[in-house]
Amino acid sequence: MQLARNPFFIIPFIFGLLLLGGCAPQPVKPDLSRYEAAAASLEAEGKYPSAAATYQMMADRSPAPWRQDYLLKAVAALIKAGDVAGADQLLRSIEVEGLSKDYRLRKQWLLAEIELAQGHGEAVPDLLAKPPGDDAPLALRQRYHELRAAAYRQTGNIIGSARELVRRDALLESPSERIANQQAILETLSALSETALRELQPPPPDILGGWMELARLLGAYIGDPSQLEIALGLWREQSPKHPIEPALFAGLATRLQPAIVAPHHIAVLLPLSGPFAEPAAALRAGFLAAYFDQPRGDRPRIRFYDSSDTNAIELVYREAVDGGADLVVGPLSKDAVSRLAARPNLEVPVLALNQIDATTPPPANFFQFALSPEDEAGQAADRAWLDGHRQALTLTPLGSWGDRVEQSFRTRWQSLGGIILEGQRYANQDTDFGTPIRQLLNLDESQQRYQALVRTLGRKLEFEPQRRQDAQFIFLAANAGKAREIRPQIQFHHGADLPIYATSQVYADGATGTANSDVEGLMFCDIPWLLVDDAANTLGRSHLSRLLPEGRGRQARLVAMGLDAYHLLSELERLRAMPGAVYQGATGALQLDADNRIHRGLLWARIHAGVPQLMAEPQPADSVEPAPEASSPNGGV
Repeated sequence: MQLARNPFFIIPFIFGLLLLGGCAPQPVKPDLSRYEAAAASLEAEGKYPSAAATYQMMADRSPAPWRQDYLLKAVAALIKAGDVAGADQLLRSIEVEGLSKDYRLRKQWLLAEIELAQGHGEAVPDLLAKPPGDDAPLALRQRYHELRAAAYRQTGNIIGSARELVRRDALLESPSERIANQQAILETLSALSETALRELQPPPPDILGGWMELARLLGAYIGDPSQLEIALGLWREQSPKHPIEPALFAGLATRLQPAIVAPHHIAVLLPLSGPFAEPAAALRAGFLAAYFDQPRGDRPRIRFYDSSDTNAIELVYREAVDGGADLVVGPLSKDAVSRLAARPNLEVPVLALNQIDATTPPPANFFQFALSPEDEAGQAADRAWLDGHRQALTLTPLGSWGDRVEQSFRTRWQSLGGIILEGQRYANQDTDFGTPIRQLLNLDESQQRYQALVRTLGRKLEFEPQRRQDAQFIFLAANAGKAREIRPQIQFHHGADLPIYATSQVYADGATGTANSDVEGLMFCDIPWLLVDDAANTLGRSHLSRLLPEGRGRQARLVAMGLDAYHLLSELERLRAMPGAVYQGATGALQLDADNRIHRGLLWARIHAGVPQLMAEPQPADSVEPAPEASSPNGGV
């Protein structure tokens, strides 16, 4: 006890304790090499769920930070397996606080992959705001641009997506990888119209501008290999330093041709009487215009069948097949389309001129093409989002058409992360829309607050109703006549400064500037055939509207649909064989989805001085390359 009080004994004792604390055993990585090899082998074989389970078993046997390393690898394997929900649940349980920055970045990148897989591409650019530094593994830097490209593509930012693929291309070393990436660049850009590709090209020597011009040429001369080859030769002379792979460039003139299959005998099923006779006449006019625009020797045989009797549509189809048709166009009504779609198989392919919501998958060679207002509503959501808006109001008509359009806009807008603050419906037979507009803009609440204040003070006050300030735009679904009634009433009710996005129905082709003055400033999406008139094109609007009565007024879009219906017949197999491929048609940039439905990429216009003026494509928010980060993760994502 006397020694314990000796200060010269206490100092070395404390120093010894400090030494013991400093020499505390550090965690040691367990030897799991045979399991690591097994997990890698399972991934190589595509057995991702088993690989994920192996990584999780290894994590259970490992201390930090190897535990987190294995868990992050398990998440990556689950994403590859398509188990996005399982990957998300596991990722959120991984604690990386206190570990190196590499682990936090890996977790953030995996979250970006999950958001992308869930269709939330709008969240990815923020998660991947800063690129890995030049000292990061090459595969990681490549994947960074690949993820951002996919995110931009998912949200409709075509130019942003293509630019990320161009940046990725500069990091690729393998010729085969570069060819695949460069094909993706061209397929991405093909979703833009020829006008957009021409007008939005950055000036030389910008590499993306060269790709945009190349995509424009491919779209302009598709189906004409000899002219395409001449155009490509001129492009190469003008862009000698463009980094396109020689093997890809050499095959561009012919790579699309094998998938183009022209029919020899076409049967067209359209009603001659009944409620669909008038739209059928416009479709027929456009279809025949495209048919007779071809050289006589290239024209297939064509025969029209009356499909007015919906109940007999299967008999009409059988008659067409027995008559030698190798491709059927039509029918037009939803009921008739549903009857053909319900057949277990179809002897020859069908391009139906409407779309249905089938409870069971239709036959494999059943294609659906329509001027779908649901597509337009979804594109309105995309455009508003890309323009920087996040909080919406909706004003849509009562009835089944309004239901479908409102639901399509709502679904797409909320999937992007947007908020719908208020939605109101109106009756088509009304001419006074004050009630739904006041409720939409919260003017009723403003009036109620004023009346409460008057009761409290016992005297009248000067009062100017105040609309809600949290709304950033209105989505309007209306035909042209109703839009001309509704827009001035929105302005009257203090909503003049709110941008309005709408579908094509708000614009009437051929309406005078005076008639459109009431919808001044309104933005809408519509088909290229109406918004961009190529006077030199024999199938352009100015030419056909002089020849065809149906080419003017409310049936004009159906004439354009008839043009595309004819041209699509030789494009269907190419579009099916090349996911993401596009046909630049009169009704839009046409793409085929996995269910053989044709979707249209439309142009955007704004009413100015009573006339629609094309709007520029939205530009990516980060067109300038971000500054590289100082450090990067060591582990793979």
